[in-house]
Amino acid sequence: MDQKGQSYRGQRGQSKVAFPDGAGCVHFHETKLKELFWNIRFYYTKTEQAAFFRPILGNDREFRKKVLDNYRNARTVKELAYLCGYSLSTFKRNFSKEFREPASEWLQKQINSIIKYKLDNEDTPIGIIAEELHFSSQPQFCRYCKRNFGYTPGEWRELLKNKNKTPKRLSDRV
Repeated sequence: MDQKGQSYRGQRGQSKVAFPDGAGCVHFHETKLKELFWNIRFYYTKTEQAAFFRPILGNDREFRKKVLDNYRNARTVKELAYLCGYSLSTFKRNFSKEFREPASEWLQKQINSIIKYKLDNEDTPIGIIAEELHFSSQPQFCRYCKRNFGYTPGEWRELLKNKNKTPKRLSDRV
């Protein structure tokens, strides 16, 4: 970060930058975003634009939307397939084609991200987080965190309080 800007965390944990000269205002960013899309539109062919945006949009927007709307309510790929209205085999095939990785790996990454966010940014009791994320019990949630992150949820929060930064082992694994 250069000396003119100061970095901070927004309400949802996104990294943001505030510039003392006002360049961090919404209107500035909106103008720059319009400029970016204008440049993309006029200096790149439709084929180049499609190649650029494909990782974001994918081929099957309806399938992607169903997945993104339902993954927070599923703990397993089978549950996610059911919530999206597909058989397990069809779901896995479509998922691999659309997201370019196995559904089980993607779902675990999403669950891990949600856990990290909730432990980082909320004072919600660990038992409530376990319940919200559909773990059968708080001890199961603690074992999951220990196995996947190397820390229990309580250890994670304690380290954040003491060090005021992300523990290295957890940030490396997720």
